[in-house]
Amino acid sequence: ESEIMCGCMGLTRGNLRPHLSVDSDIESLVHASGATTGCGSCRPRILRLLGRESVTPVRIAKRVKLAAEIDSFRLVGIKRPLPAATPGQHVVLEGLIDDVWVTRSYTITGHEGGEDGLEIAVLRESDGLFSNWLFTKAEQGSLRAAAPAGELKFAEEDRPIVFIAGGIGITPA
Repeated sequence: ESEIMCGCMGLTRGNLRPHLSVDSDIESLVHASGATTGCGSCRPRILRLLGRESVTPVRIAKRVKLAAEIDSFRLVGIKRPLPAATPGQHVVLEGLIDDVWVTRSYTITGHEGGEDGLEIAVLRESDGLFSNWLFTKAEQGSLRAAAPAGELKFAEEDRPIVFIAGGIGITPA
């Protein structure tokens, strides 16, 4: 009951239980509880709670050094191609680190899914559990990816739009 299911919203399994029923779906659970509305890293865990598996095993097909502590990783599905992505989406990765599935969200920086996979850029944080594992041990461990998520919406007015954002960790923007 006390297991954290959505860290951003501080929701435990006990908090979510009243919102679960035989016909529960992710949209109704999100609306009732706020789960997955922060960083979205909990979405695969919430879907598993609803009896739906939403991740697929992936491998790192290509890795490119972009800067001193920043690498680009191309991820491709092992059992099936990754779903298509649209601009502005992110992907939740799960890595098996010391026998615990750890999740992180990353902005999709290239490729559109399918056979070509998805690309992300990752800053290796000196104290970062996931980024250090991804840079040093991911090829030897387990890595899974959820379907791309998130939406990029603009005002419906017919006028120019300027959006300036930058840097690693830009997913929330």
